[in-house]
Amino acid sequence: MKNQKTIAMLTCYDALTAKIAEDAGIDYLLVGDSAGTNVLGYKSVNEVKLDDMIFLTKSVKRANTKCKIIVDLPFEAVYENSENIVLSAKKLLEAGADMVKLEIEKETQELLKTLTEAGIPVCAHIGYTPQTSYLEVSVQGKDAVRARKLVEFAKTSQLYGAQMLVLELIPANLARYISEILKIPTIGIGAGQFCDGQVQVWCDIAGFSEKTYKHSHLFADAKSALSAAFSDYATQVKSGEFPTEANSTLVDDEILFHTLCRK
Repeated sequence: MKNQKTIAMLTCYDALTAKIAEDAGIDYLLVGDSAGTNVLGYKSVNEVKLDDMIFLTKSVKRANTKCKIIVDLPFEAVYENSENIVLSAKKLLEAGADMVKLEIEKETQELLKTLTEAGIPVCAHIGYTPQTSYLEVSVQGKDAVRARKLVEFAKTSQLYGAQMLVLELIPANLARYISEILKIPTIGIGAGQFCDGQVQVWCDIAGFSEKTYKHSHLFADAKSALSAAFSDYATQVKSGEFPTEANSTLVDDEILFHTLCRK
């Protein structure tokens, strides 16, 4: 897809949103470990387990026939069970993933090589990598040292067999340079308009997050609409307005009579 079309990618955690995204024309669905804080109730993405990702992947796969599915290798598989990372990746592929995503810092480059040499399709991820405990949530690559390191990570990712590269929270001109020197597609999130595609967390663009982030955009305030629907439902149930006769089905009086007589 490099230089052929701009790729639209969106996070997805369940069958309901998978079907909506597919019908909307999304190219890739990312079953991200962001599910941990967005839908699973964890305080950190690093609490997400491999079993969580397998469950979410199966749900997304059941409702989707067109979109390619990329799934995050969670913190547990990368940092706590790295010796079995190929097995972890294969479990995600068996659950429905077309590709797994691995965050790349100095500790994980060799894991990328291990995966690709085992025939696992991998999307690498550089810049701000949420699983990296020593990184603050901030734009990466604004100083020369970090910028050179990110370029090195990008080149190494391609060299080690990554088929795609996510660039998160990177200056747009640096992301443009990286995109131009690579033969694999780059997917930006907070990395400007010059990448080969974009990815966003669906909760961010639909109004379910606490705020609208600079790297995102509020395309619809779906949370307010859903909240209003729930509130109206609760009010009408408690007041007796819902359900009405129009929402009900009646049995024939004769059948009801005979049923009561038998009783």
